[in-house]
This record gives sequence, structure tokens and C-alpha cells, in this order.
Amino acid sequence: MAKEITTVVELTETHLKLVQSKDSPQGKILTQILFRELTSGSEEATVNSLRDLLSGIKISPDELICILPRNQTTVRMLKLPSQETSEVDNMINLQIVKHTPYTREDVVVDYLVVGKDADGYSQILLVIVHKDVVNRYINIFKAAKLNLRQLTLSSQGICNLYLYYQRKLHVTTEKEVVVILDIDRIDTEVCFYYRDNLVFSRALQFGSREMNEESINSLLGELRLTLATYQKERFGAAVNRLVLTSASQNLEVLSKRIESELSLEVEIINPQAELLKEKEVDLPLSWLKGEVSANAVLGLALQKPEKPLNLLPINLLTEHKELAESKRVLYLISLSLVVIGLVLLSVLVKIYKRSQYLHTIYRSIEESLKKTKEVEQKQRKTELIQARLFPRVSSIDIIYDLYQMLPQGISLGTLDAEENGNILIEGSSLLMADVFDFQSRLEKSPHFNNVEVKFASKRNSAYGEITDFKITCQVEKKTR
Repeated sequence: MAKEITTVVELTETHLKLVQSKDSPQGKILTQILFRELTSGSEEATVNSLRDLLSGIKISPDELICILPRNQTTVRMLKLPSQETSEVDNMINLQIVKHTPYTREDVVVDYLVVGKDADGYSQILLVIVHKDVVNRYINIFKAAKLNLRQLTLSSQGICNLYLYYQRKLHVTTEKEVVVILDIDRIDTEVCFYYRDNLVFSRALQFGSREMNEESINSLLGELRLTLATYQKERFGAAVNRLVLTSASQNLEVLSKRIESELSLEVEIINPQAELLKEKEVDLPLSWLKGEVSANAVLGLALQKPEKPLNLLPINLLTEHKELAESKRVLYLISLSLVVIGLVLLSVLVKIYKRSQYLHTIYRSIEESLKKTKEVEQKQRKTELIQARLFPRVSSIDIIYDLYQMLPQGISLGTLDAEENGNILIEGSSLLMADVFDFQSRLEKSPHFNNVEVKFASKRNSAYGEITDFKITCQVEKKTR
């Protein structure tokens, strides 16, 4: 069975990032981690960089995921009074105009149900992006001769990596809200993680190249506002822990400031050290130095979200769905034809084997008939030779021999010769001894075999005592 290859691409203002993974019995294994720095923000330059990045790489179209940066989207937390999907859809369409200055037709929307309460309410993470942003990504990938199947949010990839980290180390944080800080080159993404889900996120203007006191002060101020917003709208428990996911060597100062000023427990996770053990994967230098984050692409390459976001337009998703359905139908038809072909082939093989078997039988019969004819010819020749050498005894010879052997005191009444060679002799004798003398003479004759006296009985007559008898025998051709 072919191994499924997942390709995840993230396009930020500074870099193109690509991560590939393949299935294995142990789970997903990373096979590619590639970065390309973008020196120009033009679409043409981005397309050329993407083509260069993808050159020589095998892509599975149905497993191609593109990540949309958080700073190009609007994310809102909503609490809606329904848990029915159709009702939630309708309510979200009404909510869109409240949270953006655009009409429903100008935006692409997707959402996650991140919680449900006993009062019948649903906690919703709503993601909104303008169609112009989405179309730019679609056009870039089309120019690189690739069709997007999924356009998702970077925040989901970051939370997915943390979920992967937890499962790998057999750790659980189901009962607490964790704030994840993903620090990239020029911005930082703040993700709120609760019960294995992304429940809120925000992009901040702070990057790995700005690890100075002034920038850290600004970051802490934005974090306070973000935490306050979440506390006001929160769906889960209170926040008491923050995770820094970066390979940067300058996180200690930031970690201590967060702990002291925001009263949060801080954990630093280095993805290279904690998550990646694949020695055959070459790691980009900018990632090794901690200048650029790969957390979003890693999270989606190593583990699929249980409820993935997809920010492609509905018409494109419908087109992809119809194409996938057509492929599935075509696959089923092809599979059916293969099965029918195999059945027909099996039947033809059986017919061929039977015809070969019959042909073998016919040949055996022909050979047997040929040998039989040869034997019959030899038998006829043998019989002809035997007939010439040992002619059959004639009836005259039999009668002559009988009368030659007949004692003087015996007279014959019946002499019956059958076609099968059996002879019946009936007569009478003056003496009983003559009857048995006649039997003895017949047995010594070369012409008779199986001589047997059937009966010999005495009776009185005018001439005295007479013995009536019956003798049977067979004529036998004797060699001379």
C-alpha cells in the first residue's frame, strides 16, 4: 500500500515554509523541512520562490495544505443559543456583519464548535477572511500549477503541534487553559488552547529579532490586553500557564518577565529538541538559530486536526468535493472493471485448462485406438496363423473318434454337439464297466475335455440288465 504524503506550506511576509511527512506504523514521519526567504513582496516573486521550493518534490494534491497567517484573518469567540448545526450556521451568517465591515459575499467564513454547555449554548471560534486574501493564495498556487484543497489558519497548526507534544510525552492539560506564544521573525501569535482545541488567538507585532527591553515591554502590554479580552469572553477555565515555543536562545529574559509581571507559569518548548528525532531531515539554518518559527507547518504535518478549518470559498470546496466524488466513482468503476476482468480471466483460464484437459484425453483416446487397432491386427494375424497351424476339429472327426473309442457293448442313442463346443452323449450299455471305460477313453482323447458322467443307471430289459448313461464333454483344440 502506498504511503500517504502530506505537504504543508506556509506563506508569511518573510518566508515560504514547507514541511512534508509520510505515514508509518509509528505515525507520521517528517521527510522534508524547507524554508525560502522572500526578498520581495510581489506576487510574481512569491510564485517563483514557491516553484523553486517545490521543484523535485512529490506532491499529493489531496494532501496539500496551505496555512493562512493569523494577521490576515479576523477571529472571534461567540456564544450562540443553539447546538443544531443548521441553526448555528444561520446565526453565524447574521453575526458576520457585526464583526467585519464587509458583506457576507465579500468574505470566506469557517468556524469550530469548541464547547457546548448544559444550557443548550455552543461556544464558537469564528474565523473570517476577505475573499481578496483567499484569491491571492489560490492564484499563487495555480501559477505554481497546484490546486489548493485546504486553506487553514496558522493558529490551528500551532495548537496541533502542542497537542502532538502532549500525546508524545503522555501529558494532559484537559482541565486548564494554556496560552501558547509562537514567536516568528516579525510577529508573534498568541493561541489559547483548551481541551485539545484552539479556542482563541491573536497576532502581535513582536518578532524574534526584537528581543530587547522596549519590545518586550510592548509585548507584555499586548499580552495583558489579550488576556483581559479572553477573561471577559472566556469559555473555559482561567489562564495560569503560558508556553513559549521557539528555538531562540534569548527566551530566558522574556520568560522571567512574563512570570513576574503576568503571574503565569512559563514553560519553554524547543521543537527541535523535544519533538524532532529524525536524523535524516536537514533542518533550515534560520530555524536552527530560532529566528523563524515552523510550529504551524509542523503541527499540521505531524497530526491532522480532528476538526480542520478550511477557508476556501464554498464554490471551490464544492468543486473539489465533486471532483473527489468523480474520482471515487471512477475508481469504483475501474475497480469493478478489474474485478470483472479477473472473473472473466478466471473463467477463461478454467475453460482453457478444461480444453487442454479434453485435448489431452482426446489425444490419449486416439493413441489408445491406434494401439488397439495395432493389437487387433496382430491378433487377427495370430489367429490366422493358429488356424493354419492348428485347424479346427471337424464334426466328422469327432464322430469318427467317438466311434473309434466306443466299446463294443455300447450303443449310442443321442449325440448332440452345440456351437460352444459342448457335446451331449446318451446311450446304453450291457455292462456298467463299459460306460466308465468309455469315459476313460474320452478323457485320453486329444479332442475332448471336461468329460463327466452325468448319470449311469441300470434297468431290466428282455435282453437282461442294461445300463443307461449320459456323458457331457467339450471339444478342445489340442496342439499336435
